[in-house]
Amino acid sequence: MEGATMGSRGDYEDLKKPVVLVVDDSLEFLELARAVLAPQYEVHLAIDGDEGMYKAQLLKPDAVILDMMMPRISGEQVLEHMQGLAELHGMPVLILTARHYRPSERHMLESKSNVCRYLEKTIPMPELLAELEKTIALGRLYRDTPDLVDWVRHAQVAATPAILHSAGNALVRQKSREH
Repeated sequence: MEGATMGSRGDYEDLKKPVVLVVDDSLEFLELARAVLAPQYEVHLAIDGDEGMYKAQLLKPDAVILDMMMPRISGEQVLEHMQGLAELHGMPVLILTARHYRPSERHMLESKSNVCRYLEKTIPMPELLAELEKTIALGRLYRDTPDLVDWVRHAQVAATPAILHSAGNALVRQKSREH
């Protein structure tokens, strides 16, 4: 197929929308996420942590948007589950939550291997879309060069938010030049 590249999952990445899984216990937020994301992404929804873990394994999405405060199984437990499975290692996660974490708690969350960004639900939708695009690009880069991305993720934990933002943009630009 002309103009398409074979992806690591055996699909033609240029011809299909990136797959995004949104895990949140709020039906209102899930519907909002679907409405905002559907024009650019293939959106799948999960109403709780159990369903989120199941769908992450089944779909192997390009990115997961994960709420942290959910009944029964928290977002943190979902992250731990994902980190424990080789098939989900490196799957990029955007934490999107209403809870305000202290800097030390944020640092701990962002140090987890799958977490690309921590965002509060008050983020404007255009910014969320931009962060999601960077997260998906980072996930694709990870599939191609896992050692480099692990190094960048570990470096991010100690970096300031401004440096983090610049490094993420540079990685996206570098990857887009390679294609």
